[in-house]
Amino acid sequence: MGIIKVAEYEQNNEMYKVEVDSTYLYWLDDQLLILNGSTKCNIYALNVLKKAGFNTPEVNALTRDLFDTLNFSDILPVIGINDVSDAIPGDLIIWNGHVIIFESETEVNGEQYAKAYWAGTRNPDNGKNIKNNVCYGKYKLNGNYIVRRPTKLSYPE
Repeated sequence: MGIIKVAEYEQNNEMYKVEVDSTYLYWLDDQLLILNGSTKCNIYALNVLKKAGFNTPEVNALTRDLFDTLNFSDILPVIGINDVSDAIPGDLIIWNGHVIIFESETEVNGEQYAKAYWAGTRNPDNGKNIKNNVCYGKYKLNGNYIVRRPTKLSYPE
């Protein structure tokens, strides 16, 4: 199953809700993590990659770790800085503080947006595009960000 399909499926997982203060890190053998109020966007993205059969870090990678271009270049190579022209569905777009799973690029009133999945929205669940604090929608592409391309696992687990 592709990254976008897994992202859509994983949106139904209640562990991403704001009021749930613990989560499981699928990519670290389902390690339980108590969040103490921190966000889940990096956890959602890496859990989706793991479920879709892609390489993930061998550590709990925070968003700032994913944003640092010196980290994880072997499994999540940087393919763009402040540019999504080469991005494909399933790529990660990462700011210092947030990560989204890119599906496509769109323009609204002359401004660039990504259609994407991400955990951690300010909007309430609506049962449609926002479920369990995971959103599928348009995300404005501005500021300093990088685009990383997940790589497939080369061996079955």
